[in-house]
Amino acid sequence: KIKLYIEQELSRTDGGDGSYYRSNPLLQRIHDRMFHTISDASASLMHLTLDTSACDSMSRYGHWDDGGWNLCASSLPPADQPCVVYSFGINKDTSFDFDFVRRHPHCTIYAFDPSIGRETGDDFHPRIKFFNVGVSGKAKTEEVNGVVREMMTLEGVMSMLGHEWLDVLKIDIEKSGLHVLGDLVTSKKWVHVELWPVTQILAEFHFSPDAIEFEKIARSMYLLGALEKGGYRVFSRDEDRPFSYPVNIQVSNSSHARVHHVLEVGFVHSAKYYKKALR
Repeated sequence: KIKLYIEQELSRTDGGDGSYYRSNPLLQRIHDRMFHTISDASASLMHLTLDTSACDSMSRYGHWDDGGWNLCASSLPPADQPCVVYSFGINKDTSFDFDFVRRHPHCTIYAFDPSIGRETGDDFHPRIKFFNVGVSGKAKTEEVNGVVREMMTLEGVMSMLGHEWLDVLKIDIEKSGLHVLGDLVTSKKWVHVELWPVTQILAEFHFSPDAIEFEKIARSMYLLGALEKGGYRVFSRDEDRPFSYPVNIQVSNSSHARVHHVLEVGFVHSAKYYKKALR
């Protein structure tokens, strides 16, 4: 609404010379401040700073291109302790999931995807349980190409399966990933960041090259800020090149940054034994 108001006000020029804009210093200041803030936010999102000390042992699981993910193996529980992994978004690529259980047979993966025509209980592997359920910011049903899909919140899924903690949360559901992280951040059950029940988060971020996509950028900045405040650090930042394209992001009035619009990001909590310390 603010953006629309500014555009309407800026259109009230006398002969297109911008005199109305220049005659309203408050409007000019609001416009300039918003432009710089959103541009800086876009640049910050595109250049997430890696914390090389956040993970002692990082490794690629699954394919090297799309479908595989970098994982902080050193944050996983030892073999004599239970290990729970949620994998949202499977499509036709289970390389990450199979590679995971091969290396860590004490872990169980719960895979979710309502778009592949597979029924709940038709598991991929004894340690890879499948659910014909999607995840979203709120519980609902939606129809896509004549097929009704059940959507649940992250909190709802964990309650359904009786899980109190996730060792790994992988979110590969295109642009809906922000809504799942939003559920984690805003849940009343986990209102305090120190109570977030996840050790490691793998998520795909889609960023527009348009610096004035206020809502998406603001949501992303809030989520990333909340993750940082909660003690999570970026141990992996990978450009999803097969499905990403390079864009120019304006970071100031005179400079641009050349980046890719899709990022696969890995977050791990800064406490080495986060789960154990909180229980």
